[in-house]
Amino acid sequence: MLACGAGMLAAAALLFQGTNMVETPAPKTADADVWTLAQMQALFSGQLNAVIERNGNVQLDLAGRPSTLGTEQPLLVQLERGDQRLRVLSYSGRRITLELTSGSVTFDALVTGEGEVVLLGRDFAWSSARPAVLAGYRINAQSLIPAL
Repeated sequence: MLACGAGMLAAAALLFQGTNMVETPAPKTADADVWTLAQMQALFSGQLNAVIERNGNVQLDLAGRPSTLGTEQPLLVQLERGDQRLRVLSYSGRRITLELTSGSVTFDALVTGEGEVVLLGRDFAWSSARPAVLAGYRINAQSLIPAL
């Protein structure tokens, strides 16, 4: 995992400002998460597993080498426990590892044909139809592709 603070993201944006990669300002709508994923995917082509925001701090989960996994189904996973909040932006089919207070947890995030998100871990399964609590964290997840 590569720790990446807001300053580093700003530096990356300035670095690529002269190219076509960062021409438009970040949207101020619900599309901001999809825009963020697209910008990070452009910077780390084929290596981006997830953008993880923990209480305002941003980390990137990068693969060791480029992958051919698709980026057509972006998703958002949110975990909350007390005043702790994690937001995970990723794509369907990615394996995500998070460091929680009780240790690390790994799960596969999948978007179904109906647009529902399913999280499958070694010791748990989560879906909106079968909500579960993970290490005391309440989970919410959704596809970032609008329903047709």
